[in-house]
Amino acid sequence: MPKDAPQLGCAQAPILKERGQHEVFCGLTSIVWLHRKMQDAFFLVVGSRTCAHLLQSAAGVMIFAEPRFATAILEETDLAGMADVHEELDRNVSKLLSRRPDIKRLFLVGSCPSEVIKLDLSTVAEKLSEKYFPNVN
Repeated sequence: MPKDAPQLGCAQAPILKERGQHEVFCGLTSIVWLHRKMQDAFFLVVGSRTCAHLLQSAAGVMIFAEPRFATAILEETDLAGMADVHEELDRNVSKLLSRRPDIKRLFLVGSCPSEVIKLDLSTVAEKLSEKYFPNVN
């Protein structure tokens, strides 16, 4: 370090403060805003039970109220690579659409667990679009 460089300690560093959505620790909470703005959309989060609880708490919606979001839970077998996540996700989407035929626009939303196992949601979305188009896009 050069001798003429200013010595800044912790007490002298400026305090940075962020406001708005930047303060939340998980990007999934932005779905709550989208959920309210996009009335014809359904959001399927591919994640863990923690993701499901966080999303439900952030929205303040009870599950029995039939919200327009859900979580496809990744189990330990999915995370360990012992199960075909693509097949299970396809099965979950089929079950969801049979239960909720009013869904016309479905968004697959990635989360930390789906990113860790490198789940290619764009490929899954393309296959699901081919299967369910034009009823759901």
